[in-house]
Amino acid sequence: MNDPAATHEVLIWTDAERGDLIEQVVGRMRGIHILAVGGPRKGPLAPLAATLDARCEDDLRKMLVDQPASFLLLGTTTGVSKAELEQAQRSGTTVLALEPVAADLDVLGDEALVRTVVMMPALYASPAWQAAAEPQQALGTIQSIHLSSLAPPAAGSLYTRFYESLDLLMTLMPSPETIDAALTGPLKQVPDDLRSLTGHLTAHLRFAGGASAVMHLSDRADAWSRRLVIIGDEGQITLDDISYRLSAADGHTLDELAPPDKPVAIDPADLIVAQWQKLMDRAPSPRTAPPHQIIAAARSALLSCRTGELESVATLLRMRRGAAV
Repeated sequence: MNDPAATHEVLIWTDAERGDLIEQVVGRMRGIHILAVGGPRKGPLAPLAATLDARCEDDLRKMLVDQPASFLLLGTTTGVSKAELEQAQRSGTTVLALEPVAADLDVLGDEALVRTVVMMPALYASPAWQAAAEPQQALGTIQSIHLSSLAPPAAGSLYTRFYESLDLLMTLMPSPETIDAALTGPLKQVPDDLRSLTGHLTAHLRFAGGASAVMHLSDRADAWSRRLVIIGDEGQITLDDISYRLSAADGHTLDELAPPDKPVAIDPADLIVAQWQKLMDRAPSPRTAPPHQIIAAARSALLSCRTGELESVATLLRMRRGAAV
């Protein structure tokens, strides 16, 4: 809850669409005090600011300069540039984001800065992933991965589902060589930018050495659901946000996390709260993949959705390196 005596002061930058989710998160948090709520259009945010007993602003840079906080929670990336992220870094403010801060290979120009931003709720911060064995050690050579990330619109964009899923994949595997993707749903045309993606996206990724991964993503599902299956030559890991099973190649269980009171539906607000509380307790942040590799794969998928053809991630990365010379 919003506690004026708390030691962790928080700034919130969001749009009205994420207001309900943020209100739920703040209501369940311990030890935080909301200083200000802001967004590109502060009028629709006035009720949220009043509920949280905080100022309502429309200038993020001013918010960061006037009253530095322990955390900046981003519900939207509109109005967020390299300058604001640099100001947060100078102020010692940890940036938490419900949406990726970068969607273009060169939009921020500082990959190290992008990697300081903590995406929430990340599957790698979930109770199941924290309990799981290290896949590379437990499974031998990884051969096949299936990852699904489905959510309703209020829980985040399709690009968020895609970015976070690619980030996790690329901590397990190298950057994919090729990707074949399809987009279905309400859009009549495939958009030019990643943030405009909406609907349902499927993708097949191929890696050097013959391994492959299949992704099923949606921002128009009826409920939150994430599931990961990793198959290696020595076993299999199957997990969602709160349960996990490691099995040997012959099928018998080697390790598992199976909550007896597992809920029918998982609330993303609870996952955000759990991840944030661990950060407040100074839990180390897990490794993340290089943002330019994540975005290159995402943009290759966007191109594949448009052309209907297999696209080369490696070619896009080589073009980026050539342009940087």
